[in-house]
Amino acid sequence: MNTPSETQNAILTSTRGKAIPLQRVEVTARVDDLLFTVTARQHYRNITKKNIETLYTFPLAWGCTLLTLSATVAGKTWQGAVLPKEQAEQDYERAIAAGDTPIMVEKSGDGLYTAQLGNLKPGEDAVIEITYAQLLRVEQGQVRLSIPTTVAPRYGDAAKVGKLKQPASVDVAADAAYPLSLQIEVAGTLSKLPIHCPSHDMQVQALDNSTTLSLFGQAFLDRDVVLLINEVPQQQVVTVAQDGDEFHALLSVTPSIPLESSSSSCEVQLKVLVDCSGSMSGESMELAKAGLMALMPLLSSADRVSFSRFGSHCKRVIARMTGASPEFKDASLIPAIESTDSDMGGTEMNRALEDTFNIQAHRDDRPVNVLVITDGEIWDIESTIQLARESNHRVFAIGVGSSPAESLLRDIAAFSDGACELVSPKEDMAGAIQRMVMRMRQGIVAKLEVDWHAPVVWQSPVPKVLYPGETVHVAAVLSSQPALQQIGTRLDYSNDAGAAAGEVSDLAWSLAEAPALARTVGAKRLRDAGNAEAATQLALRYQLVTEHTNLLLVAERAADDKAEGLPQPHQVPQMLAAGWHNTQPVRTASMSRSRVLYSLQSSMSHVSACSFISAAPETPRFMRRFDISDMLGAEPSSLLDILDDVAMQYTDLEDASTRFMNCGLPTEIMQVIQRIADQLQDHTLAWAVFMDWLLSALNARHSASRHAKRLLSTTLHGLDDDIRLGIHAALQRSLPDVRSDAWGSLSEDSDNFQLSLLLHRQ
Repeated sequence: MNTPSETQNAILTSTRGKAIPLQRVEVTARVDDLLFTVTARQHYRNITKKNIETLYTFPLAWGCTLLTLSATVAGKTWQGAVLPKEQAEQDYERAIAAGDTPIMVEKSGDGLYTAQLGNLKPGEDAVIEITYAQLLRVEQGQVRLSIPTTVAPRYGDAAKVGKLKQPASVDVAADAAYPLSLQIEVAGTLSKLPIHCPSHDMQVQALDNSTTLSLFGQAFLDRDVVLLINEVPQQQVVTVAQDGDEFHALLSVTPSIPLESSSSSCEVQLKVLVDCSGSMSGESMELAKAGLMALMPLLSSADRVSFSRFGSHCKRVIARMTGASPEFKDASLIPAIESTDSDMGGTEMNRALEDTFNIQAHRDDRPVNVLVITDGEIWDIESTIQLARESNHRVFAIGVGSSPAESLLRDIAAFSDGACELVSPKEDMAGAIQRMVMRMRQGIVAKLEVDWHAPVVWQSPVPKVLYPGETVHVAAVLSSQPALQQIGTRLDYSNDAGAAAGEVSDLAWSLAEAPALARTVGAKRLRDAGNAEAATQLALRYQLVTEHTNLLLVAERAADDKAEGLPQPHQVPQMLAAGWHNTQPVRTASMSRSRVLYSLQSSMSHVSACSFISAAPETPRFMRRFDISDMLGAEPSSLLDILDDVAMQYTDLEDASTRFMNCGLPTEIMQVIQRIADQLQDHTLAWAVFMDWLLSALNARHSASRHAKRLLSTTLHGLDDDIRLGIHAALQRSLPDVRSDAWGSLSEDSDNFQLSLLLHRQ
């Protein structure tokens, strides 16, 4: 018998009223020198009375390599394999139709993946286990590792601007609460160093050769797990593993550069850009302002600075590059910082960066730096990265908050030869600012050469700018085994003081197991693939999940245990990131397991006026009343949007037919569909044939979601192909000029219509 609290937790529902199948997530992780390996186990349960398909989009750490997929269903475990995307999707759909339980993981966007589990029967449990690896870096004596757990609401259109691929979804349920259990083992030399977890309360157990950290108390998937290892010595390590006829090598080196060569006292040209959008309310804005105040004593009169704020628009508070004298800081900079607030609406980061890049700077040999402080929660990722790449500025990004968009911030820093720091609410913001300014003053243009003592098939590019005390990873594929003891490096660098050279000494070396190292190197190699075919072949060789490949396994069921009918799709919504938009956790005695609910507090007076009104683009979907009529219209493309939407909610097109009936189509188009219904004596079938034709006429069949194709295929099953294709031909004659934004002209076919009208949305 369930207790009241257990019953409450069992019927947790999404924003669309469906029970949420994700029960909890268990994470175990291990740190071996600079290799971080994470295993996450997602526990699902079908607590409905119908066969379901679960869909869960989750973040992974930046630069990580997805290694394995396994699943346990009904007490039996299966292992996954990477396949070409189209083949994996076809095999997944065949398994759905056969009544088996397929599980597929695909890349949905930058740093985002979607796990799909089909045909989970009523009352069944399943566990999806995913393992990934990440190379860590020593940054000025510190190693910071994080495990992202949720995707905070982002500004912009996830599908159109962010190119989030269906069936991925990052919708948020404000009352969702997924328990998290976690254990991290730090092995080897790092286990003897000071270790701190600013994001969670941890219980620490120190052993002879390792330190284990476990979550203390209750935790949820509402913030990144952050671990800091301090006082890390510089490490120079080369690791080699054989993979078939080739050898994969990884050099991890922290160049030691004399202080006088790094020009630590050089003047800095700095453009400061601060995110003041609504999502920065609360802890994120407090961190930003604390960081800006910590910046003041680090600037000298010889440094030149500008100051801008942005949200829906960009405001140049200090529009000219001005010497940072004590008088200027007291009279202008500090008052500007003190008046900074999260009161500027949306997050138009692209426009703000462009405006900041356009501030005129003194062009000499010194680099121009941009310090941007933001949570990075936008979908316009590709164009922002491209803008930073072409800017001729070094972008130093500091991501603040419980769940900043790490992929975007690290990429804009990397592609502009800058650097990135992430700072959660209990981390040292002043320390991050100090490290950033040190990088601006000490960064050098350098050339790092590696002598592998073996023929090189491929080598990863080396950063053009190196920062003292920070790890550089160089990967290579070699055609023969190198003499490890003879591998050497040469570092040439130059700055205002002139040119110098040196060698990286004290290289340690080791042999490694082939699969993990080969796939880590392969993931770096994949970025240099010249085309989709080459990228696919590399992804298959190294078993990597990319935009061209998916991970798939099929749990085959016995004949008497097959699932029947189409599964009901169940999207797993995100938990709301802790502190997002100044939300505060509210725990009530009646909630099971102290489940966290969120309420909007504090600054609603000005927030409602700027970013929470229904027309404002900053408003996340979960905070607006969702109505299907919002996306309806007369254009053919809108009709396809409706098809995708209903396919995620219904297993029978008949149940969704009223959605199409009320979609605002021109009367003449409705008459066409009615004629098909009269011929087939089935109104639902008429809609299915019409939508099937429309996908073909707009060349949209390849881009339609698998769920839409599945729904149409099931509805059309049994209809003679000659009849279906005959109706297609008649529709094409009647609407020969259909396109995505207009229906075109109806033909004057006497057997159909005596009309010649241009039908489009007025």
